[in-house]
Amino acid sequence: CKFVFDRARLTVALPGSDHALGFERGQMNAPRVLRPVEGDFIAQVKVGGAFPAGAKSVVEGRRPFHGAGLLLWADEKNYVRLERAELVFDGKNTSYASFESREGGKFVRAGDASEQPLEAGATYLRLERRGDKVYGAASPDGVQW
Repeated sequence: CKFVFDRARLTVALPGSDHALGFERGQMNAPRVLRPVEGDFIAQVKVGGAFPAGAKSVVEGRRPFHGAGLLLWADEKNYVRLERAELVFDGKNTSYASFESREGGKFVRAGDASEQPLEAGATYLRLERRGDKVYGAASPDGVQW
């Protein structure tokens, strides 16, 4: 994977091979940039870029999936993801905000394409921790959440 930092922008380019955070598959090689954080916080990003239309999966038996966003990481078995995601169903891309949480490697909350559909294109994502709760939000403009 190639990481390019330019002022306040991070661009990540991936080769056409399997990159995932899938504990159940033993696949934890999705590219990521991490920094330590303590206590309550709000993290917000704008996820741009285009996901390939009508992509084919490089993993037999799995739907094509692309995602980018925020990751609250304790370790490979305990994390929260909030992403602008796309799945390909019957050759058509479906965009959505995917909010996923794992404890001990098991899903506490799995992303669901039917919950928060998104228009294709840039999306703002916000992950917030208050006490022992984590909240996720998505917005097309960074104003209305």
